[in-house]
Amino acid sequence: MDCVQALGKLPLQLSASRIDFAVFSGHKLYAPKGVGMLFIRQGAPLTPLIVGGGQEQGMRSGTENMAGIAALGAVLAALNAGGTFLSQAALREVQTRIAQCLQSTFAGLVFNAPLEQCLPTTLNFSIPGVPSKTLIEAMDAAHLRVSGGSACSAAKAEPSFVLDAMGLTPWQSASAVRMSFGPSATETTKSWVDTVCQTIVKSEALLSQQLLADSRLHLTWNDIDAYLQQFANTQLIDVREAAEYAAQEPTRWGDLVAANVPLNEIYAQPQRWLPVDRNSQATVPLLLVCQSGQRSLKAAQFLDQLGHPSVRTLSGGLNFKAHFS
Repeated sequence: MDCVQALGKLPLQLSASRIDFAVFSGHKLYAPKGVGMLFIRQGAPLTPLIVGGGQEQGMRSGTENMAGIAALGAVLAALNAGGTFLSQAALREVQTRIAQCLQSTFAGLVFNAPLEQCLPTTLNFSIPGVPSKTLIEAMDAAHLRVSGGSACSAAKAEPSFVLDAMGLTPWQSASAVRMSFGPSATETTKSWVDTVCQTIVKSEALLSQQLLADSRLHLTWNDIDAYLQQFANTQLIDVREAAEYAAQEPTRWGDLVAANVPLNEIYAQPQRWLPVDRNSQATVPLLLVCQSGQRSLKAAQFLDQLGHPSVRTLSGGLNFKAHFS
């Protein structure tokens, strides 16, 4: 069982459980990356995958990371002694306070799992109508570091497959943000939490400013029909990369099928879309889409700043609805 996140944060009584194998990683409690440990119940069958040198009692050959092992030993000793790490009850108190601040600051915010079933050091939440990257950028501007998924998948733009498997709605998965904090105990823990809450409030103000600036570029799913009736000559453009676009059914709205023009091509050839005269009535209106809504928003902001008089983007992207209808 993967218990990497549980050590020092949740009660672990492996001897009283039915778990035969449990893995742990030292870096979750501030030991160096690259060292961990494996719990093996006595008598449980285990066949080594790497053999030869006989290290680790023949269970895992290869030169041991002695510095890492010593560091992990020091961490475990500190965990047993107490005082270095917050207790599980104290971690829950910090989590509850931050959760209350988030809910009182952001209208409509929902947590994507019951807090009592989550790690006490982690919060995962969504805000209606706000894609995760938009909120991440606002919090980053306020000097609060969060992510759109686990640290393992932070570089990926796609919504979390775990949240999808949990049965969350598409908008929750597309808007999900993960906030976590470390379990170390300090004399300034209370003031640290105060600072976090103040920063959360600051990030909401920055988010509101950004959403207001972008609001005139956004169309919601409910707006599209009326927009296309008003601007019948609108060109629908999907700004995803060609391979990503080709892997799925063509993006369409009724009889209107999207042309695939990747974002980097729009950046490279803006004159292709811009009128000679900003007030030209001959300019074709553009409706830009992508999976998350982030690339299409960047393209819309770029063309708008360069002078396109009628460019719009689909708020939340295609993730906010399973398919066009």
